[in-house]
Amino acid sequence: ALALEGYEVVLVDADLAGANVHTLFGIKHPPLTLNEFVGRTVGTIEDLLVPTAMKSLHLICGATDFIDLANPGHARKQRILRAIGRLPADFILVDIGAGATFNNLDFFNMADVGILVTTPEPTAILSGYEFLKMAVRRKILTAFSGAPSLKEPLTALLGGNGAGKVRRIGEVVDSMREIDPAASERISALIGEMNLGLVVNNSVGSEGEKVHRAVAGIAMQYLQVTLPFLGCIPRSAEIERSVRTMSPVVISGSSGAAAPYLEIARRL
Repeated sequence: ALALEGYEVVLVDADLAGANVHTLFGIKHPPLTLNEFVGRTVGTIEDLLVPTAMKSLHLICGATDFIDLANPGHARKQRILRAIGRLPADFILVDIGAGATFNNLDFFNMADVGILVTTPEPTAILSGYEFLKMAVRRKILTAFSGAPSLKEPLTALLGGNGAGKVRRIGEVVDSMREIDPAASERISALIGEMNLGLVVNNSVGSEGEKVHRAVAGIAMQYLQVTLPFLGCIPRSAEIERSVRTMSPVVISGSSGAAAPYLEIARRL
């Protein structure tokens, strides 16, 4: 949808344990994947760019047969992150896998905009909030990784158990103020810098707005983060058909089926 709006777009499949974005574009066997970049058989990550039916949209396909990449070491992951950040494009969309693994959290926190995608099911809503909570926790602890004297009490505050468990970021900020006022201010700044958005997928009627109100309210109450609503994608047989035919609905579907994606693109 962003490419249809005239932007140069790169879509990166960073689901390191289950790459499949290429399939949705009708590409059964990607010519090049992140395998070659990690294995240093290509010079730069730009060498991995795969053209699509849309001139301004290119893919970087995820690893499909390189089992070590599902859990890369720190140096490998940082190399991938840095390379993605240097790609020449107006928008770089990084598709990550489900679950709050360190890999997913680091990719999410790297982004200028972190887009949380959920569905109206209670289990999905809970998983989405838990992912956001872990992303906030990971962002804070990573920022203090070089200060063990501060990271230790922070780890206890963010992940403690029993009577001492802290649930709200505001309480973490207040507790750290007694230990190190500068660290407390830095935590507040880190949270304030998070630029987020919510998309509700597979929704019916007004479900999307209801889910947003619930998740955004909890996110503000417990995490002190603002979670704007980017839009919802209604349940649609046409979208399901586009997956089976391996052709994006904004290209092959009706204008009605494409409209939600175009609206989200415009909001971005």
